[in-house]
Amino acid sequence: MLYKKCSKWVQKNINFFDPNILRQNVDSDLMIKSYVELIFMRNMFYPDKVYSKDTIASMDKLIIKTSKKINFNTYFLFDHYLISGSEVLCELAENNTQLNVIDKKMFKKLISSNLDVLPRRTPYRQLDVDYSLRKIKISSNFPSFKDLYNNTILAKAPNLFYLSNDLAYSITHTLFYITDMGRKKLSKEQQNTYQILLKKLITFYILEGNMDLLSECIICLCFIYNFRLPSEQEELIQAAFQTIQKNQMRNGIIIAPGESKQTLKNNSDEELFYKSYHTVLVTMGATFAYGKSTNL
Repeated sequence: MLYKKCSKWVQKNINFFDPNILRQNVDSDLMIKSYVELIFMRNMFYPDKVYSKDTIASMDKLIIKTSKKINFNTYFLFDHYLISGSEVLCELAENNTQLNVIDKKMFKKLISSNLDVLPRRTPYRQLDVDYSLRKIKISSNFPSFKDLYNNTILAKAPNLFYLSNDLAYSITHTLFYITDMGRKKLSKEQQNTYQILLKKLITFYILEGNMDLLSECIICLCFIYNFRLPSEQEELIQAAFQTIQKNQMRNGIIIAPGESKQTLKNNSDEELFYKSYHTVLVTMGATFAYGKSTNL
């Protein structure tokens, strides 16, 4: 039910992911960010389809339309920080040849000119760029993947008493990359270390009521086990989904961190979308990953 409601909300609001339409309350960076994250979730589980057939059809139309209005071959020359958008689009094109909306050869030349290392980034964001480039078979200008990982919070055995939300996102995203979104097999020792950490984080975010990070932690738990969750994880994940379900509105929106039904009550459709889209997408990802892990 969680998945179905999120899926219907994404399909109903697909036009809000369109970065070509001027918005009243958001800048172009956030518009591009939401567009890229919609595609990122599609790439995450490829070749499995996290979106419904109708949503994919709507996405394809949006992607082709956007490629005719925005030249992504040069767009990120003027916004280096969002360069991962190019990587997401390149991966999309490699997975779906009919959506070849960016010139990979030109992008490769830009990377050879150090475009990837120009912006200042936190260690896990550096890992993000390096990982994404590897996915499309382009060598980055960063140090080795292992060196980048060793600089992340996850590699430094974080003290959870001092863990901010930003540092928690660092942990979840680092796990995305080192597991290759659930495709890479980890050692038993790694699985044990990461599952202990994730169980603590899931318990904490159930209590705190942060649906965004709670969903990302569920995804990570599925990834570290390559979508073969041990039965002992079931009780905790069910508790997590029950918490998320309590924070889902009738229209499918999952209440984002810092928001409540009361604060969202008088928001416009546009405001509701940009406050909620990321939490809805990661919840879709969490429910899909869990379903894949349990053959639902």
